[in-house]
Amino acid sequence: MKTPTTALILGILSSLAPITQANPGGPHPPPPFRGGNNSAPEPQKPQIAVVEEELGIARDKFETYRKLTFEGFRYYVKSDETLRATHAAIYQKIQNNTLNERLTVTQARAFVLQLLEISSTHVEAPNPALTADNLDALSKNIDTILLEKVEGGILTPDLNRREWLMDELVHFAADSSVSDSRRSSLVNRLEDLLAAEDRAKESGDLSDNERDKLLENSVDTWKAFVRVFRK
Repeated sequence: MKTPTTALILGILSSLAPITQANPGGPHPPPPFRGGNNSAPEPQKPQIAVVEEELGIARDKFETYRKLTFEGFRYYVKSDETLRATHAAIYQKIQNNTLNERLTVTQARAFVLQLLEISSTHVEAPNPALTADNLDALSKNIDTILLEKVEGGILTPDLNRREWLMDELVHFAADSSVSDSRRSSLVNRLEDLLAAEDRAKESGDLSDNERDKLLENSVDTWKAFVRVFRK
């Protein structure tokens, strides 16, 4: 016999809608995020690489020039190997600190010219002790100029490497059969790229669009260099 209370409870339970079985596979995943216009994010365009192989047969001559000039082999004989190694190390210091933006391009170019002048003077009037002192003084001078703190928001390693490569090619052009007018054209193209970089970095930060645009511009500038050296 059911008590009044039992009958009341059974009546309430029978009036409830049946409970559906939970999804055996678990909850459905949320829909993918889309922008305000309900469209998927636009994929980034792949960046075109800048490779020295595009220089053709000029690449081997360029590599030779690098060794002779920037590694110091044209300036120092075997007995001056310590001086040559110091020359190469200073050049590497200038390059690394420019790529890391502790030196400006203007500062770096001035230091490279000083380095080449010291070593050229040694060829004309060999004086190992004096040359060693001059190289040491230059290295210390570089250290005093280095920027203490680098702002991460404006670092552009790929762009800086490309610009450094093209700056080396400008040096090479002056020592090769490239005409003055063509070399001047390359200098102007590179200066335009550097000026665009300076403008983009004035705010102390770079947007993704600005970074992509600079890299695209560097590819266009590089193509101009390739056209000159492949002729």
